[in-house]
Amino acid sequence: RPEIKGLSKSGLLPRVRLAMQGWSRVAPGHTRLPLPWPVLASLAVVMHTMDEEEMALATVLSADAYLRPGETLWLSGDDVTPGRPEMGAPFASTSLLLFPEERGRASKTHRFNDSVVLDSRGRAWLGRLIAKLAAQRRGKPLFRLTYLQWLNGLTTAAAALGLQLWELTLYVLRHTGPSHDFLAALRTLLDIQRRGRWALESPVRRYEKSSRVTSRLKDLSPEMLSFCHACDLSLGQFLEGRRPLPPLPRLPATKRRRLT
Repeated sequence: RPEIKGLSKSGLLPRVRLAMQGWSRVAPGHTRLPLPWPVLASLAVVMHTMDEEEMALATVLSADAYLRPGETLWLSGDDVTPGRPEMGAPFASTSLLLFPEERGRASKTHRFNDSVVLDSRGRAWLGRLIAKLAAQRRGKPLFRLTYLQWLNGLTTAAAALGLQLWELTLYVLRHTGPSHDFLAALRTLLDIQRRGRWALESPVRRYEKSSRVTSRLKDLSPEMLSFCHACDLSLGQFLEGRRPLPPLPRLPATKRRRLT
């Protein structure tokens, strides 16, 4: 019940406040590391093999556009503006409208009418897929998913790749895109801050520690690394159906036993 936290801070629930202070000492919070982009690509491909095309697309979109899980699930087909390449480069990319004022629901930072342009280098296919889906979902939620369905799909895909010990959550997707963009020198910290709609610079500084993300690859087998790399290179072709999905890598015997 996270809403109670605000009440306890205002002094309305003093016992809750004391209980939360004690709990934070016993179970301190920790930051979950973002995913290396090739691993995220492999998870999306596994979801696609599970016949969860919309889930795979929502996963990639959340990482690319730095969206919180709720922001992705609240998107409507009407919130997507397809790109118009024939009008020139400034209009070529598909864009998202977040929290339109007419719906009366503000963002976490109490803002309306935020926007994100899907202009990531080498990912024009993502805008095409989102625009195509939006054309079918006018006046309806863009993704026919619940939070729990999406989370279960993510953990199932992670288990299929032997990554269940990574304890993935949907929120790591919002951190995966910025980490990759900074590591690959695709965006500056200021660009990342604007795209992620962070009001302060301090939360964005975490993405300078890109070596921590890269270090997650050291525990993957050569076969798994090859699979992730192939998924990364051809992710758009896989999700658009222009290339057959690759076979999943074989898991070590110990991980197979854990899954069963």
